Amino acid sequence: MLVTTVLVQLLHPGEWLSAMLAVACICGAYLTNRTGFALMTACVSSYVVPLLGLQPGNPFTTAVERVGLTLVGGTVALLVYALFPSSESPRLGDRLADWIAATGRYATAVLTLHGDPAGHSSREVRTALLDSRQTRAEFLRAMQQAEAEPAPESLRSLSGEQSARARAAVGLLSRAALLLEAHLPAPQAPPLAGAEEFAAALLDATSTAATAVRLGTPVDFSRLRAEQQAWEGQLSGLRGERPRVVAAALRLLLKALDDLEVALSPDPVPPALEIGTAA
Repeated sequence: MLVTTVLVQLLHPGEWLSAMLAVACICGAYLTNRTGFALMTACVSSYVVPLLGLQPGNPFTTAVERVGLTLVGGTVALLVYALFPSSESPRLGDRLADWIAATGRYATAVLTLHGDPAGHSSREVRTALLDSRQTRAEFLRAMQQAEAEPAPESLRSLSGEQSARARAAVGLLSRAALLLEAHLPAPQAPPLAGAEEFAAALLDATSTAATAVRLGTPVDFSRLRAEQQAWEGQLSGLRGERPRVVAAALRLLLKALDDLEVALSPDPVPPALEIGTAA
């Protein structure tokens, strides 16, 4: 830009020469678009100098006005960003809700297959698992970006502590579903009584929890706890390895949901109190 300004001041080109110089500079910007930011910016900056010379009046006065308007535009852009942020911090709750809902669908697909081995396939489970992993990756990416953003606390949908606790809880829920998937029955195996009913209750509970996270309200799994206790009592009367594995996975699953409930509560339990309670 400095070189172009010196040339214009020394040569005093007319309208046609200024127009040709402006076209040459903008062509250079297009040609250097893939070579690097510095060269392209230099060409764009040089393009402005002969362009200002084409306008009537003093070019210096016009340049000062353009700088002032650029500063005003930048200020307006910063104000709009402050009022309507496009960062990940306000959307972190939505990312977590997507992950909760997807992990709930994955666990539901596994339990449904236990309840009706002949009527469902492992492909449904695999699809739900991939969806859960995709939403997990999106949440972790958003969580990492939110930690680096200078957003005020009032704009964050989740605090850093809530995000970390919720991440651990939903991860535990996913591992419980993986344990159930590792012991999937063969298509000719007998159905596991009560599995489909609990799967429907789990799907409803996780969907409701995802909605609560989006709205910023506490999650509540009290109804699912009652369903789990009733089904675990039913499983205790069954023989074989599969009922024992499912019962163990159920306890792990409910532990994950309890942790999630605590993590997203308005007044989370302090870590020291949690350890004392567990002991």
